[in-house]
Amino acid sequence: MEIWKIGGSCLLGAASYQNIAELVGRRPKPKGIVVSAMCKSTDLLDGLIRGQSKHPEEFLDRHRLVWRHLGGTIEDFGAMEITLMAKLAKDEEFSASDRDSVLAWGDEFSAQALVLALGQKNLPCQYVSAGALGLVTDDTFGQARPVGDVRTRIRRAMENLEGLIVAPGFVGVTEDGRTTTLGRNTGDYSAALVAAAWGSSDLRVFASARGILSADPARVPGAQPIDEMRYDEAAEMVHAGAPVMHPLALATMQCVGANTYIENLDHANDDVTCITTETSKPKNSFRAIPHRSGLTLIEMHPLPGVGGQRVLGEVLGVLQEQSVAVDMSSASESTAFLAVQAGPHVAPILDGFSDRAMIDMQPGFSSVSLVGLGVTEERGISSRALAILTEAGIFPKFMNEGGQSPRVSFLVTETDLDRALQLLHDAVIAPN
Repeated sequence: MEIWKIGGSCLLGAASYQNIAELVGRRPKPKGIVVSAMCKSTDLLDGLIRGQSKHPEEFLDRHRLVWRHLGGTIEDFGAMEITLMAKLAKDEEFSASDRDSVLAWGDEFSAQALVLALGQKNLPCQYVSAGALGLVTDDTFGQARPVGDVRTRIRRAMENLEGLIVAPGFVGVTEDGRTTTLGRNTGDYSAALVAAAWGSSDLRVFASARGILSADPARVPGAQPIDEMRYDEAAEMVHAGAPVMHPLALATMQCVGANTYIENLDHANDDVTCITTETSKPKNSFRAIPHRSGLTLIEMHPLPGVGGQRVLGEVLGVLQEQSVAVDMSSASESTAFLAVQAGPHVAPILDGFSDRAMIDMQPGFSSVSLVGLGVTEERGISSRALAILTEAGIFPKFMNEGGQSPRVSFLVTETDLDRALQLLHDAVIAPN
């Protein structure tokens, strides 16, 4: 039996939950469904915590309307409302624990709303909290991770639960009962943990997109659905900026050797992408051209006696300690390059290296990557891709080749991004 994951982008109102219930009635019934918060709900809760919004009534009105349309009682919703308002009514600054307790409300509400929708279709099910499911974590609030033998705990909990279970994604609980969250966009990680626990079951992720596409359709109109790909290819797409799945979800499913299916909730069975350990496609294939925008180029010229590799290694270490996301890097003895998602704290970090290198920061760059096993198995593909760009007047600042990794990346200016994506897609992806 499969485990399903319902993405928040699919959940726009009561009708969305009813559509899921209808789908459950038409398909072989899954053992469990892991549900994310309604679209934008977690962002709105975060705004309430930060004080960016002073009107929880608007947030609650939206959820109350869904609850009523699904046949929920005002008394039950009132209890959830009181719980949330009590958590928000703090005079002092929110602790990390307080923050997680508030953010979890959206996913917990959403799972219970789906139980109502399933009940309207006379489909037996039960709501299971993260604690009852056995998803016990450490107390790293905001980025909690499972502790101990989480798969065994979840499996034993599920064995004692009859029929279809519905649980919130994103949420965990410490051993002493405090609510935690696993980090933003980790609902599919929660679902992967459940799938891995339940006999290495396949995971089916329903989203608002048409499976996984070969490029961003907003920038490449001819982007094509990918019917099948390997986990290592999917992981490289995530690293290169494509919102495929949380990397921990991919790693969990790959570890147990089960398949992950990604499909559009509104067009179920159309354009389904299967992520698997081994594909039936020829290995000399290319899957996608993902990209990441908003990067800053850091160019470093070591002072005499200091090598570029050494400076790069030291800078990378400090940036990692400060949780600065590094997208690309390259170095020779005379020059080192980095492409990072720079915030205001990056410049002071680099100032600490002024005695070892001349450093220049330039915003306005994007990375463009070619992903697929053909990157490692087709000789000269990096040179071919570079030639395609330079012949069109696009001169990457530098490129990254990942050794045995099925990805090669180029750093281009933001103004060249759309053209670079289209050129590589037309030349390398579309003909396959």
